[in-house]
Amino acid sequence: MTPLRGAAFLLCGLVLASCGQGGNRAADRPDAEVTKADLAIMVVPADELGGLAQGLRLAPEDSGSSSNAAAARQSLDPKDSARRLRGAGRVVGYELTYMRPGAPSGKRTRGVVSVGSSVELMQDAVDASRFLNKQVNDHERFEGTVSDHVRLTGASGFPVRGIGEEAEGIRGTVRGFGLVLHTTVVAFRRGRIVGSVGVVRADRRDVRAAATRLAITLDSRIQRVLGGQLQEDPVPLPGVKRPRIDPKPLTLRLADLPPGPTVAGEGYRRHGNVRSFLREFDLAGGRLGSSEVLYLRSMTQILESEDTAAFTLRYAGTAKGSRRLARVFASGVLKAELRALAVRPFEVEGADTAAAVATFRAPKMQVAIVLLYVRSGVALGSLTAVGPAGELDPGDVVALAPALRARLRSTP
Repeated sequence: MTPLRGAAFLLCGLVLASCGQGGNRAADRPDAEVTKADLAIMVVPADELGGLAQGLRLAPEDSGSSSNAAAARQSLDPKDSARRLRGAGRVVGYELTYMRPGAPSGKRTRGVVSVGSSVELMQDAVDASRFLNKQVNDHERFEGTVSDHVRLTGASGFPVRGIGEEAEGIRGTVRGFGLVLHTTVVAFRRGRIVGSVGVVRADRRDVRAAATRLAITLDSRIQRVLGGQLQEDPVPLPGVKRPRIDPKPLTLRLADLPPGPTVAGEGYRRHGNVRSFLREFDLAGGRLGSSEVLYLRSMTQILESEDTAAFTLRYAGTAKGSRRLARVFASGVLKAELRALAVRPFEVEGADTAAAVATFRAPKMQVAIVLLYVRSGVALGSLTAVGPAGELDPGDVVALAPALRARLRSTP
């Protein structure tokens, strides 16, 4: 989700409106002529965000054309797919997002985390109404636990007047991965075009008025594009079209380890937008250096942006983050019942590295888990070792950090 984008933009992905017809629609240009280039001009650039844009920068990874496949990945409904959205009449979308660098973090922070606007083109106004109503129903159905790690709570609507066709607003809270984010969304429909704006804050400050003003700006831009009155270049998105990165060659292999291990298993995994590859090893004699190791795994995750990867690394290096990750690993991979769990992050050399050691009581022994993380760009590599507490030296695992770092940097 990735773990950060899903948490921050769950509510921003919701677009709310009713099925009423009517409204004041620009008729100089038929809806049928709307192109992807038109959608890219409709969204709101930084110089029209007002005070909301202070301290924010363009997030190219969260901006640009939004295919049905991308929209399905952001949907609250796990059954949504590109094929299903296409059948519902969705053609394509476009979004423009601005984010505070390095935010949010696991620390207590205040202020705006991100501001964004989006437009979605549907086959016709009827499809648009049905699509919008489904979003409302999905919001009601999925409030509470959205995934294993993210919860959508405390959502409430608020009235919006004088914008597009049957505009609606909603405020809510997204909790997950040690974060609490408060989101305000205003959405509306112009014919078969659905427009929405979202403001994410790290505090509860009421920004309904600011979000409504931003929605008025978006509505004005949509109308001017439809009327042929707004003709400008879209905001350039540097670095968006980066090549897809395969995590497999970035994952530790036998040649990176001391002699003796064999590969016990490997394979790709996907969780939301995050693609990963993991490789498990059997160690000769059950030893890694001077340590007794019962289980050793290397994994590489490809995150959506460098900011997301950097945040995930920082989170892994905090007491709360390392405890959460150790608990997920122990219960999910080891299927262990955690008793007397103790977790301690510890300092390691390099700003791109984080590490922690966890211990818990098993029926026959005290078990230790050492977690090592290294980041390079959007790639986050990890090495996890399990062994008897007192027999597993964290230094033997950390000694492999240079090999992990070199492997992550081995492919552009």
